[in-house]
Amino acid sequence: MAEARRRADVAERAWLQESLAPLLRGLAPTSEGCGDVADLSPASELLFRGYVVELVVEGDRCVARVEPELVQHRRRFRGVVGPQKAQAEGEPGAAPSTESVDTQGTALK
Repeated sequence: MAEARRRADVAERAWLQESLAPLLRGLAPTSEGCGDVADLSPASELLFRGYVVELVVEGDRCVARVEPELVQHRRRFRGVVGPQKAQAEGEPGAAPSTESVDTQGTALK
């Protein structure tokens, strides 16, 4: 059971990375911040339903801070998705995680 949950969590991070990274590439912060995720794609409202996605400035780039609206099956990821990788902040009931995954869902060291 734990292995199935771990695989589902890795798949969720990889899906978010694959979905958000192309939208974030080339997006540069302005004096007003990074804008709204709805401005990135007409489909973003449907694509990310069930998540709260906020674009924020991190250093000299825009990243997406992602949290589930309601923690449920397949919507547990809390973290930051940038143009290159997803960074988990933690799982419900667990200590914060620093594991990153690449776009193929492989854990990065």
